[in-house]
Amino acid sequence: MVSIELPDDWDIGSTDEFPLLLLAPIDQGFRANVGFSQRALDPPTEEGFLAAIDQLKTEQARDFDGYELVGERRHVQDGWPAYLVRCRWDLEEGPTRVAQVAALYAVGPTRIVEVHSTALAALETGYLPVFQQILDSMRFVVT
Repeated sequence: MVSIELPDDWDIGSTDEFPLLLLAPIDQGFRANVGFSQRALDPPTEEGFLAAIDQLKTEQARDFDGYELVGERRHVQDGWPAYLVRCRWDLEEGPTRVAQVAALYAVGPTRIVEVHSTALAALETGYLPVFQQILDSMRFVVT
């Protein structure tokens, strides 16, 4: 379970991949979004979390056309270890470049919360502070 602050003019939705999806108003034909999912931390160790980080980076580089790693860093959010990667890549639906902040949070002994914040690369500087505000507001409820 996660608690977050939602920007006033954003909507809440979901997809098969992201049971919680925050959606910005349409801007230049695209809705910036922040998607949340969770999965098991397997194995439930620091090594398991490091393996999940490597898996995220490998999958992004393999699956995203025109993938460009902009930066990465470790972080602590609400007392839990986190890893954030900032990247850009091209959508399959056309010549559209997007910017993304993908984050993994090791929450509790056995769970990873994964968050993908995505906007048009042309609007990246305007959305990065909004993404940061959402991510900074996150509080994890461990049961």
